[in-house]
Amino acid sequence: MLAINGDYFGSPVNLAARLVGAAAPCQVLADSALREQLPDWPATARGPFDLKGFDDPVIAFELHGGRAAGVGAGPAD
Repeated sequence: MLAINGDYFGSPVNLAARLVGAAAPCQVLADSALREQLPDWPATARGPFDLKGFDDPVIAFELHGGRAAGVGAGPAD
């Protein structure tokens, strides 16, 4: 990823933009890299999606509402 004057460029940014475009209203799609960082967050595999600029179909994960155990469980003291 490349940052120039507060703008970001590169494959992760492009993938995020394509997943936003593929998502239904009120749906949050994440790639497998983000999903791995949130193993306790409720999610369902979706796809594969054929996304512009990506050679292979992409499996995405729909992140579900609510909170994972221990994640943002309450206000900070």
